[in-house]
Amino acid sequence: MAFKTGVRVTPSADRLYSTWGGTTGFTSRTISLSDFNSRKCWISIFSVILKASGVKKVVNLSSVGADQADGVGPVSGLHLAEEALKSLNGVDIRHLRAGFFYTNFYSAIGMIRQAGIYGNNCGADAPVAMVHPRDIAAAAAEALLSLGFKGSSVRYVVSDERTSREITAVLGASIG
Repeated sequence: MAFKTGVRVTPSADRLYSTWGGTTGFTSRTISLSDFNSRKCWISIFSVILKASGVKKVVNLSSVGADQADGVGPVSGLHLAEEALKSLNGVDIRHLRAGFFYTNFYSAIGMIRQAGIYGNNCGADAPVAMVHPRDIAAAAAEALLSLGFKGSSVRYVVSDERTSREITAVLGASIG
């Protein structure tokens, strides 16, 4: 069983193919491009190269909301990626749909300190599914070590769920 990791800042088809060739299991995270057409093009290229490389098992980091084609902002790109990966015959895919990363709260510290608010795009009492990157890593490792998934499957990875109001109270109390 061969596992490889490949990190490319500027991906090229040759580099990706040579990195993935002969690999049994693979983790993926589609790149974030602000332009929708560029993202769609890259996802298509990514899928073709992945299929040509002979990879048989893919663990794909996705997001809560990726089951929706529209109305979820940038997560719509992850929906496109999931659909593209699902279309690969002979490749088993496990989509890890992660919640909001706890570590993203670091960017809100200044706003909470200066304005006393935590601004986001959901209501104060709406539940927010959250996850720590360690929990995502554990779920990915478990899937890659067992390779027990077939076809296209989904696993939600969520460590906690709180409302925005609760999150703001916890963060505010911890940073003063």
